[in-house]
Amino acid sequence: LEPTLPAERIAYILKDANPRFLLTTSQYSRTFPIPNKKLLFIDGIDSFKETFPAWTKGISNPDVAVKPHHLAYINYTSGSTGMPKGVMVPHRGVLRLVTDQNYVPLSERTVTLQSASLLFDAATFEMYAPLLNGGTLVLYPHQQLDLDELNRVIQTYQVNTLWLTAALFEKWAHHLASKEKVVALGSLRYLLAGGDVVSPTVVKHVYEKLDNVQLINGYGPTENTTFSVCYPIPREHSDRFSVPIGRAITNTSVYIVDQHSNLVPKGVVGELCVGGLGLARGYLNRDDLTQEKFVENQFDTTTSDENRLYRTGDLVRLIDNDLLEYVGRLDD
Repeated sequence: LEPTLPAERIAYILKDANPRFLLTTSQYSRTFPIPNKKLLFIDGIDSFKETFPAWTKGISNPDVAVKPHHLAYINYTSGSTGMPKGVMVPHRGVLRLVTDQNYVPLSERTVTLQSASLLFDAATFEMYAPLLNGGTLVLYPHQQLDLDELNRVIQTYQVNTLWLTAALFEKWAHHLASKEKVVALGSLRYLLAGGDVVSPTVVKHVYEKLDNVQLINGYGPTENTTFSVCYPIPREHSDRFSVPIGRAITNTSVYIVDQHSNLVPKGVVGELCVGGLGLARGYLNRDDLTQEKFVENQFDTTTSDENRLYRTGDLVRLIDNDLLEYVGRLDD
């Protein structure tokens, strides 16, 4: 939860999720409409001692057997088409996103910057890409993102893997105005952008300024844990009319279907359906919507809990080199 959200939205999410406890700081003691006994202030250890007296006698790891299909977190969508929906993401979704994958190298040398709001599923990549690979996580030190400060943090902490929304990526690209600023970003090796259409003009501009960076177009709905398909953008392809969204990442399946749920031929526009280990369990308290959007994978004969597809509502087509190209929204 973001304390800066409208009060109506905070109240809706708390009622919908019905959390056992809410961790916050004392400055937000009156922000969240939740019983005081459920509030735990991380800046006041006494509140923990009062709620959990046994903690004063020592702490040991809980004996909990976590399975891949168990719930990891609930990510509420922006609610641009109504009240936000709680997307239930399992542990296997996070593991599939940042371990044994093929879209960006991750290792103990990875240094990522966590700057996205925790309400945004990109934060899952920012946090767990380094932490589950022995790398380093850098926390952006301010609530508001400033482009000069962003570049300073990248330089100071030698960030080499960065995620930006397409809109912020464009602003940041235009901000690369001087040679001094560009030299300061020499540590940056992989920059993922997405969440909207990535401009080929902006891609070309960044490649002209930064010699060592690999740009990656990352696409995916929250319902399939951040990324579903990715495209490492070649420098020689930066003059294309549009930037493809790429191919499916590891342990992900993608299909393009028509209005009757039949596969469409190459070059024909259809709705993108995604599946695999990143698929969410569905929407919290919304069985009707879960059944509508998460459908049986009729193209795969295997029987497993993951044999479902999420209907993204996005229109795409398959182009040369088996790349997916984003066309628009089904409801436009």
